[in-house]
Amino acid sequence: MGILNPLDSAWSYVAMNLIAAGLSLLLYGLYLGLFLFSIYTLSRRWGAPGSYILAATSCTMAILGTAQVVISVARVIADYRLLHSVSFGETLLAEDSDPRQILNVAQRAVPTLNNLVTDSLFLYRCYVIWGRQKHILAVPAAFMLSTFAMGIWDTWMANSEAPKIMFGLAALTNITLTSLTAGRILWLWRKLPQINQDSTSSARCKRAVNIILESGALYCLGVVLLLIAVSVKHEMEYLVGVSLSSLLVNILITFTIVYVALKDSFDHSEEVKPAV
Repeated sequence: MGILNPLDSAWSYVAMNLIAAGLSLLLYGLYLGLFLFSIYTLSRRWGAPGSYILAATSCTMAILGTAQVVISVARVIADYRLLHSVSFGETLLAEDSDPRQILNVAQRAVPTLNNLVTDSLFLYRCYVIWGRQKHILAVPAAFMLSTFAMGIWDTWMANSEAPKIMFGLAALTNITLTSLTAGRILWLWRKLPQINQDSTSSARCKRAVNIILESGALYCLGVVLLLIAVSVKHEMEYLVGVSLSSLLVNILITFTIVYVALKDSFDHSEEVKPAV
């Protein structure tokens, strides 16, 4: 086997990061429109229970999503400078002073923080549904903190197995929280006679369970796809998967927020519509 030319290696990295940055920009355009629409939708029901939490979560995810795109673009610029240095025989920077090392750490840190934010939102929803009983959160909180710990490990150690474990734990956390939340609503629906006898309350319970299951399924599907992406041995798929992870999760969560808000507004308009 011949020795790989440094110039070919540099071109390879530039091409991979350019594809990742292009896909990030494409998804970011979709996400930005969805985010702005979610803020507009939430502003129409400002003051409703949970609206402040949803708005704060949306804004935090938007900041992290923007950071992910900026990092992807910065990686392309850094790799282009590396290619330029190799092409003209310039002295390369030492590894500890190479800006790409900082960008690598940041690129792994953003998905970790983003996942913590989204899991915290689902944890809070479960906490509210369970009547603010803290003990019920012990197991999902342990999964969530384990996910965060694996993300920190990957951020500093750059272990190839850490993202697989992290996204696997994220899927497990989501399944646990979705089951606890939907199960609690179903239990209340069957145990409280006033809910069973009131058709409006019964319909709301059904809608709540459907929304929780649908949003949980969407998020879990997204995490599973990311798990597959980071499990692929080829460096290209791994790099793209990690680069797009935050944006993909944010799109799914923001879509859920918009879906819930629009469905709630539609159902409310149907309830207040006068009889013909």
